Amino acid sequence: MPSFRDLVNLNEQGDLGAMLAERFSGERGHVYPRQDDDFMIGFKYRKETPSVQMIKAAVVEHYTKLGYVVEQDSCTTDMFSALLFFKSKQGGFISVVITTFYPLVIGDEGNHLRATTTVCG
Repeated sequence: MPSFRDLVNLNEQGDLGAMLAERFSGERGHVYPRQDDDFMIGFKYRKETPSVQMIKAAVVEHYTKLGYVVEQDSCTTDMFSALLFFKSKQGGFISVVITTFYPLVIGDEGNHLRATTTVCG
């Protein structure tokens, strides 16, 4: 049975970044010891970068299948944010913010999506 502790472990092991890189065929960049705290996934061309709606659908599908709740916080053309939790936010949650347009070099054809997460609880 999933728990908030299990969700934190998934975050530390890089579950979100691994899922997004695999699902959308991107190249995951440098990760920190808590792998999903702050990471980027690179794409050779901007047109290869998934849309916010595609990312949202992937995150909701993945974490719902694992037994967690995904509550959308906000969504714009280039940004998706949500809270991930088990049963109730009162037991703790993980805040996720994913930006889809994150070019590292001005004029470069490539693009990155950047994700940051914060564990609260």
